[in-house]
Amino acid sequence: MQNKLLIAGLVLATLTIGADEYVLGPLLTPIGDDFDVEPTRVAWMVSTFALPYALLAPIFGALADRVGRKCVMITRLVVFAAATAGTALASTFAFGLTTRVLTGAAAAAVMPNIFACIGDVVAPDQQPQAMGRVQLGLTLGLILSPVVGAWMSEVFGWRAAFWLIACIALIAVLVLYRLLPGRSLTADAHIVKRTTTWVDTISSPGALIAIITMTLGLGIAVGTYALMGEMLRSRYGIGTATVGIIMAFLGLSTIIGNALVAPAFRLFGTPPRVILAGMVGTVTGIATITLVDALPLPLFVMASVVWLISGGCAAPSLQSYMATIGGENRGFLLAIGSSGLNIGIMLMTAIEGWFFSAYGRTLVGLVAVASIGLSVLLLARHQSLNDRPPVEDATENSV
Repeated sequence: MQNKLLIAGLVLATLTIGADEYVLGPLLTPIGDDFDVEPTRVAWMVSTFALPYALLAPIFGALADRVGRKCVMITRLVVFAAATAGTALASTFAFGLTTRVLTGAAAAAVMPNIFACIGDVVAPDQQPQAMGRVQLGLTLGLILSPVVGAWMSEVFGWRAAFWLIACIALIAVLVLYRLLPGRSLTADAHIVKRTTTWVDTISSPGALIAIITMTLGLGIAVGTYALMGEMLRSRYGIGTATVGIIMAFLGLSTIIGNALVAPAFRLFGTPPRVILAGMVGTVTGIATITLVDALPLPLFVMASVVWLISGGCAAPSLQSYMATIGGENRGFLLAIGSSGLNIGIMLMTAIEGWFFSAYGRTLVGLVAVASIGLSVLLLARHQSLNDRPPVEDATENSV
């Protein structure tokens, strides 16, 4: 029962961080009007969140592995709530950018350690399902924050959205302060001292493949999703309201993918196989909607559903796999993966900004398919090596 309440608290924390990262989408214009800056400059508030997150996550992940997750997570979640409230109170654009830097830095300490915490306190056979539930909070933040943020901006002003996120973060602080273990334990309770270095952890074949998949696979896929609304408008000439409805439906597909983690593990047997299947579905869906011409809208939606269900299943499966192979350094490995995810997102959104207007979706699609396809090939290679039967020592068979 306590683990269920702890997972609920972790879901709240991921919800607030996901919401804080994605709520800005519909608020660029009202924030720009308030600060008398162009909406394109307001988009810097996204980068000033993502960049410190990507840079600092490994540091905080390693720190939490050493001093315990409760201290790191609770203090930084308080900073996160305070910095988010600071954004709501910002009187100048420069001050708003500063609070976003602090928010991103605090999120870097919290998010990877949330998934590492699952590895600490949940039994290995139940970790994939728990990861899926916690990932659901991030998915809900992605889906709901633009809708709720836009509505609150219309009714109460854009600052209200940040006040709401700050309040939810404080609730998460209270829940996690009560339920998080005082010191985070490793999955192997018999470990008394650190026996594996950080370099050893990230240089193992499974860890390297996982980091690459996070960056070139999931990161590029999430970055491509940012282009979904524009592709719907440009290909089918539909209005904003219809785009919003379709995007909400597609968001539900990601939730379904999060919920299918446990059945996927029963079907495919091992985490690498689940991840590989999810990434194959992801690259297939992206290739279809970006590279196939004269694609009817229903088929576009179906391919997108395949992509998002597959990716929604692959993401928590990959987090669970990294928590397992990371062992005593799981917080550090998950933080490296989280940084890679954000780097992939930033890289893909930059590519979209450079090429989409000039060359259209095809070139952007080719970049995405090539990147995600590379991660699929590496995953398949890794899985084929794991599936090989061990070679018997010839000396053992000699008489």
